Amino acid sequence: MLKRVSRALKRAAPSARVMSAGLVWPAIGMTPELYMSRMLEVPGLRGAVDAFAVHPYGNMVFHVMQKVRSARRTLDVRGAASEPMSITEIGWASGPWDGLIVPEPM
Repeated sequence: MLKRVSRALKRAAPSARVMSAGLVWPAIGMTPELYMSRMLEVPGLRGAVDAFAVHPYGNMVFHVMQKVRSARRTLDVRGAASEPMSITEIGWASGPWDGLIVPEPM
């Protein structure tokens, strides 16, 4: 689907750039590193995606940066070193940290 949509968008607007959905690090499930690796194995996908987006939420700046570096390293190792990566959402918990869930202040 991504390849078809990308072709259609670029036919309609040649200067359009297609970015992957913002990838998060879930408490359970597929990591962005594995997801991007599998995406890059799909024949023809590299021409369909112009950039990869990540949402590296963490409870400390160190953890956020660790995720960004890991995602970038994945692209580099998978032969996509020239592909841009964007941080399209970012934040730190203002309350007790529970994965991606930030509870309402009491």
